[in-house]
Amino acid sequence: MTFTAANKTPMHEQLRADLMAGSIVFDTKLEKVVKEDFSRVSRSVTDTGKVAWMSKHDSTGHADLASAVVLLVDAWHKHPSQAS
Repeated sequence: MTFTAANKTPMHEQLRADLMAGSIVFDTKLEKVVKEDFSRVSRSVTDTGKVAWMSKHDSTGHADLASAVVLLVDAWHKHPSQAS
């Protein structure tokens, strides 16, 4: 999977919707780590309406856990019968 402008937005918005609906709940310890990683991800919209997802880089990388969660949720929605 290669993240592109076209696929990042729907995947991030689906995760946000799932979290708001309460259909995804993290273990307390994992939730802290996930929230910290997601705090490094920002959404911006240009004057022309183009949406971009960016993450700040530091010595630990650039929101790799956030990206993994987005991919996991995307796979969960595409293959719900295989989720356990």
